[in-house]
Amino acid sequence: MALFKYVSAPSISSSTTTSATTLATARLNSCRPLSSSNKLSSAHAVIAARAQHSDHRLQEDIHLHRDHVAISTPSTEEEFVSARAHPLAYNWDTHKTLDLHPNHIQVATPHYHAADQNVAPAEEAELSAPADLMLTAELRLLANAVSDRAEMHSILAQQRDNWNKLFQRTLTSTALTACLLSALAASAQYNAVLSVPALLLNAGTAAMMAVINHFQPSQLAEEQRTAARLFLKLASDIHYALHLSPLLRQSPSSFLTDCKRRLRALDKAFPMPLTPGGLEKFPAKVVPPALMIEPALLMQSDDSATRHQNPLHSLHAVSDGLDHCINGWTRQLTHDLKDVATMLRRSDIPKYTGWAQNLVRVNKSLAIAAPFFAALAALLNGAVVFMSTTHNYAVLGMWAATCSVLSTFASSFSHDTQLGMVFELYRNSAGYYADVETTIKETFRMPVEQRENGSLFRQRIAYQLGRWPTSQADPIVPADAKEVGTLF
Repeated sequence: MALFKYVSAPSISSSTTTSATTLATARLNSCRPLSSSNKLSSAHAVIAARAQHSDHRLQEDIHLHRDHVAISTPSTEEEFVSARAHPLAYNWDTHKTLDLHPNHIQVATPHYHAADQNVAPAEEAELSAPADLMLTAELRLLANAVSDRAEMHSILAQQRDNWNKLFQRTLTSTALTACLLSALAASAQYNAVLSVPALLLNAGTAAMMAVINHFQPSQLAEEQRTAARLFLKLASDIHYALHLSPLLRQSPSSFLTDCKRRLRALDKAFPMPLTPGGLEKFPAKVVPPALMIEPALLMQSDDSATRHQNPLHSLHAVSDGLDHCINGWTRQLTHDLKDVATMLRRSDIPKYTGWAQNLVRVNKSLAIAAPFFAALAALLNGAVVFMSTTHNYAVLGMWAATCSVLSTFASSFSHDTQLGMVFELYRNSAGYYADVETTIKETFRMPVEQRENGSLFRQRIAYQLGRWPTSQADPIVPADAKEVGTLF
């Protein structure tokens, strides 16, 4: 009876609350003690309530399914497009397969209110231009290339530092062993037996010292460390400019040109191969490395060479035109930076190049003396071998041992104190201050509107020099200062 009622009932108009109440009442009545005459009626009531509740849920599911089908199945293509909710949905119809071509993808364009359009600055529209987007992409590519070069130079620095340690240990041990054998050969009965190994050791030591002193491994390692630091600095400058507001930074096109010039200058100033193209380890005249402008560009004409000797002769005309503040640049700031560049050229740069020149003379003397004494010891050991029948072998052996000691001392003093590295430190210190001077010169040659903001540029130069001016009115370098930089 209950089953027939469940199948034949077309619809139930009672609410969910009524069905739940009926079902609860039936269950409560079923729990009471009933007589045998009422048990059958109670069971029918429970079955009827359950059937009514199930029928009501079935009708709700049917209605929900119909609504879902009506929403998700459009009858025409226009209804399908209007029913599409996601703004990144692909453009396809009901008669064709899915088209994933990028040109057919429709992206919803955001609508801005009039108030938002008034707030948006004009610079944002300029940055969205295709030319500026291309410049930004080129700057990011350049930053990636610079970071890769920094990694390569860092690896080379570690490798050449290992060369320096291993070569120095080898040379010291072989020279001392040759000295011991020479001393024993001078007093032993079988002097020729000991003089031959001493001869070979001294000859090999002399050859290795000549090659190693020519390349100066400690100086090579310092060159690569400095190169890695400068490449990382260039990459940081690029990222800084990309994240800076367009109102404060340099013109993108001029900044990209400057970064390319700096990259080419660094590649020439710090080459990676040992030979050919390596840096001269004992130059006749020490000059700072060109970190900003390529040396060939500075010597294209006599006029450019004159500007290199007197780099600030054209800054007076630039500074005289600043009657008021333009892009953070004033007449006072221009004269202050001009004084900084002049003091760098006259005091800081010559000081470090002079110290580097003195170190070159000392290091070159030791680099020649060490292999010379080792080769002389080899010759004396050879003389002991051929003159073993005479009584002069003792004197020759003694002088051979003395020359071996002198070669060991000269080589150890040169490499253990790392005179090549110290020379490179002084040379790079001069190059550091020369780079600051060149940055100031190059900035003054640009139009004021295309420069970096004057206040930010002044603060950046002060940080590089280790100066801390208390206010914008104070000069970067005090008037009574004898030197500009305080870092080294």
